[in-house]
Amino acid sequence: KNLGLSTTDIEVMRDHPAGSGTPAWSCGPIAEILGAREPILITSRPEWDRRFPALRGLPQGQEAFALLPLLVDGQPIGLMTLGWQHPRTFSPHETGLLVAVAGQTAAAMERARLYDAERNALAAARRGQRRLALLAEVSSRLVTAATEGEQLGCLADLLTAGYADWCTVLLPDDTGRLRRQTVRVADPARLRLAEALTGTVLEALPDDDPRVVAWQTGRAVAADLTELGTRLGGTEPAIAAEVAGYLGSGSAMAAPLVARGQRLGVFNVWRTMHRTPFDADDARLLADLGRRAGTAVDNLRLLAARTRVAARLQDTLLPALLPSIDGMELAAGYLVAEDAAD
Repeated sequence: KNLGLSTTDIEVMRDHPAGSGTPAWSCGPIAEILGAREPILITSRPEWDRRFPALRGLPQGQEAFALLPLLVDGQPIGLMTLGWQHPRTFSPHETGLLVAVAGQTAAAMERARLYDAERNALAAARRGQRRLALLAEVSSRLVTAATEGEQLGCLADLLTAGYADWCTVLLPDDTGRLRRQTVRVADPARLRLAEALTGTVLEALPDDDPRVVAWQTGRAVAADLTELGTRLGGTEPAIAAEVAGYLGSGSAMAAPLVARGQRLGVFNVWRTMHRTPFDADDARLLADLGRRAGTAVDNLRLLAARTRVAARLQDTLLPALLPSIDGMELAAGYLVAEDAAD
């Protein structure tokens, strides 16, 4: 913090070279005070210039100085500098008062630091609890969904129920292009935007687009929303502009849907500029969700494939043509061995 000095003075004193390419403060009053951990009292400008020649003439308009280390448990955490416009001396009483003020300032700063650390730790713990709750809820809903569409819808619905403002799940179509299979938005007033984007194909995306990177590399990737309008390929310009205006310069992440080492699709989440940006913990959460959702989708696909195979097998075991017997009506059926044993 600064009061009484010009911005130019502060910048010059911070960056002024001491002759060897290093800032003057690194070999001037800061280095001396933090090294000795004792106050330095300068009674006049000539004394200042003699003691710190690299800072001769700076700061302007000050003649006497009190440079006081801010100490916590004997360790320096900062420096307090006081200046007077006229030369002066410092009595023992004034020196003691200045040292006491510096001590109280250091103690207040340390209390504020500890309070901030405690508050940040508590906030991080709460975010962690919410992430765990979201992970458990998504896992529970995925295993009870009856169809792939329900699974993807559950994932997007839960992610936009407070965690994110927008969610899109993309799956490759028959040509390998990523198609917006499911789109959800937290704001009910924007539902028409989500509906307009559902089923559209991502087109003409750059190689560094986070969805492309997530699809190609299999890892969660952060997105830059500064050029969001250009990242809504395959969308009508009016819709793209409205979506870009809604999400603004917020934050986004994309993560792959992964199962058995294979990438099945990609989902991405967006937050508006008024929300806390995504961080590394969110990347880990989304990667975990991508693995769980991908496994659930893969299991459902395996079940469907197994059912189709079983149906074809049943058809091949049944006779193509039944004999015709007068007075009798014949029919053929297939009974699974496990069911027959029961």
